[in-house]
Amino acid sequence: REFYRPLHTVIAIADEITMDTLTTRIPDNWGDRTLKRLCCVLNEMVARLQDAFETQGRFVANAAHELRSPLGAMRAQLEVHLRRKRTPDEYEEALSVTLEEAERLSLLVEHLLILARYEHGTGLAMEQDLPLTPLLRQAADEVHRTTGAEITLTTPDWLTIDGDPIALERAITNLIRNGVQAGGAPVHINAQLYGDYVEVTVTDHGKGIPSSELSHLFEPFWRGDPARSRTGGVGLGLAIVKTVVDAHRGHIEVKSESDQGTVFILQLPHRKTW
Repeated sequence: REFYRPLHTVIAIADEITMDTLTTRIPDNWGDRTLKRLCCVLNEMVARLQDAFETQGRFVANAAHELRSPLGAMRAQLEVHLRRKRTPDEYEEALSVTLEEAERLSLLVEHLLILARYEHGTGLAMEQDLPLTPLLRQAADEVHRTTGAEITLTTPDWLTIDGDPIALERAITNLIRNGVQAGGAPVHINAQLYGDYVEVTVTDHGKGIPSSELSHLFEPFWRGDPARSRTGGVGLGLAIVKTVVDAHRGHIEVKSESDQGTVFILQLPHRKTW
């Protein structure tokens, strides 16, 4: 019984940990190395759960704030213009402003649904041997059409990948648009095959991203430099990129230097291996 007493203590503490007590940690100052290692593993698991709940809490709070802003603006516009009779021009102006806010609200909801759809890869429609060059060119053409910015592309015509064409095009489009909105045109896209991975880089020539912001760049609604990925957006573009890359079991990296521009590096499995 004496031998099992430390284990009973660990079980009792672990059993009391709930969503409201995730700051609790199990003592790991036991003499037995196996028990000490068990406590360390349990504490690491609780820390990951704590981080996940905190991240979820921030996401929900930020989403509620972003949803409330256009709704509040729409309500204010309608209340003001209903206080007395207005001219047709005044009503038209009010409806125009309300429509803009409704469009922003619709875009935000659409992006939230995209994040939920691609999380854990459950919403992917995978295709084998998907030609990558037409996909990248279509993303570049879309941004050029809406912004007029110069976008160049370097990739072998034979390059293919196993992936979801809609999700991948959306991710690349978001990265290109992010670079253009940061004043980084011309934006250059490069794609090459390196062993089992396809590497896609999106390079802009903007003012760069402060090193203090790089670790937060893919967080939903992250409020960094307002000049980057905010204009006309809802703050979810880069979060969607990260979700798509993760869903493909890939990796994304950012390199940036002040006044030298930014490079987003996507590494995606050439073949589906899951």
